[in-house]
Amino acid sequence: MNPRHLLIGTTRGLYTSDPRAPVQLDGRPITALATESGALWAIVDGEELWHRTHAGRWKLIASASPWRALCVLPSARGTYVGTAEAHLLRLADDRLVRVDAFDAVPGRDAWFTPWGGPPGYPSRSPPAETAIST
Repeated sequence: MNPRHLLIGTTRGLYTSDPRAPVQLDGRPITALATESGALWAIVDGEELWHRTHAGRWKLIASASPWRALCVLPSARGTYVGTAEAHLLRLADDRLVRVDAFDAVPGRDAWFTPWGGPPGYPSRSPPAETAIST
């Protein structure tokens, strides 16, 4: 896929401006997208982490269950997934594991949202690459 193609994650799949593959992950809700060195990562249905290779093949990598996955950040240090209730998961081999140190950070109990509820997910900025989110 040309890096200049438009990508739109929807509740019915990933729509692209690539005429060779206009709909990918058809019928699956796309929660989040991120790129890394031309490859594409997706959170599908709020639970599954998928990876699209340079060759255009999608592969299910891991499940975030029982947490609800909301964002993904691939980086040189690994691939991370932010979840509801502000947990952070890290891809370790073929599974997502909770980053316990993130849960134990001092002051975490004081985190809140403007409306008073618990935070939804940790927000992280990607390195020099472009992140795409739905």
